[in-house]
Amino acid sequence: MAKDTRDKLINSSRILFAQNWYETVSVAEICRHAGLSNGVFYRYFKSKEELFRALIDDFLVCFRQKLETIDGNSLDVRLHSFFIKVYRICFDMAPDVTIFREGQYRFPEYEANLRTLYVEALEKVYKRTVDEAEYLYITAGLRFLNTRALYDEVKFEIKIVERFILKGVFNNESAEELKFLEPGPFDSNLNDNAANRLIHAGIRLFGERGFTSVNVFEIAREADLSVGAFYLYFPSKENFLAKIVSYIGHSVRYYLRNKQVLSHNRLNQELEGMWNFVNYFKEFPEFYEIIREAEFVSREWVKDYYDRFARGYEKNMDDYPEQEQRTMANFLIGLNHYLGIEMVLCERRDDLAEIILRMGEFLSEGIQV
Repeated sequence: MAKDTRDKLINSSRILFAQNWYETVSVAEICRHAGLSNGVFYRYFKSKEELFRALIDDFLVCFRQKLETIDGNSLDVRLHSFFIKVYRICFDMAPDVTIFREGQYRFPEYEANLRTLYVEALEKVYKRTVDEAEYLYITAGLRFLNTRALYDEVKFEIKIVERFILKGVFNNESAEELKFLEPGPFDSNLNDNAANRLIHAGIRLFGERGFTSVNVFEIAREADLSVGAFYLYFPSKENFLAKIVSYIGHSVRYYLRNKQVLSHNRLNQELEGMWNFVNYFKEFPEFYEIIREAEFVSREWVKDYYDRFARGYEKNMDDYPEQEQRTMANFLIGLNHYLGIEMVLCERRDDLAEIILRMGEFLSEGIQV
């Protein structure tokens, strides 16, 4: 009986958290969905957070079990098994993946836990230690494409991604005379008017405390304006966040364009772009936090944010098959995205140039099997 009751709470919360943002789901709603009284909830869980964490822990156990079934008598067979399992887990466990992604944002230790599972699996595949660049190159593009396919209808074929990883993207190109420019200058690219003062205030507050913990009055006060002035420019706090997401995307692209050096090959451009991308977010780490939280408020805003980056990539891909351009664009965005998470949010490494150069080898020749 006790197990059945606990299972009802787990199952109902899984449904609700997969469909709704964590902040909008209440204990009362979970109990109502499970057909139980509110008092029953606290016999099994101390809080909504404890229940949410239990769902995340369950997912990680299942994820580990699936990765443990990787097999094969040769390295290439084991790698193929790894790719297929990571690809399928995303779609076979879509509700749990959705919950876990929000858990990663709220509780950063879960990203570290997931990273450990990936590294352990890859070391089983390779039967040796896997370095940082190998881990990122093998997992980042696939993880990002999985997310885009699951939430943004970006379709891709796993065999194309597998080829990018094993054989490279910019075949027969080599990184020569790379120009890793000094970071900056970092121009806000905003005029000093009331709307932009509000945007700057929102970025400061959302970056420090998160979207849900900040109200309109605090934003207006931070900008030295009235609440009425806020609503003169933005109909709601949600619309305000959408404008901030758009501003962040524009600012990043503006910076990358200004830092771009006319390199003689596409590989150089990509590696120099990685350097500039990560250094930009080192200067504005709050941008990363805001974009990640925005995903759970409205995925459409974040979809547009990444779609604009992808279109920028695709403009320079005329030499590649049209059916592969979108996959390639998102694969490369994924490398930048997860490299940034490692360097900016997790601060695990400080050898950015060395890792980028190693990634350049993989982009040119692929992961050697």
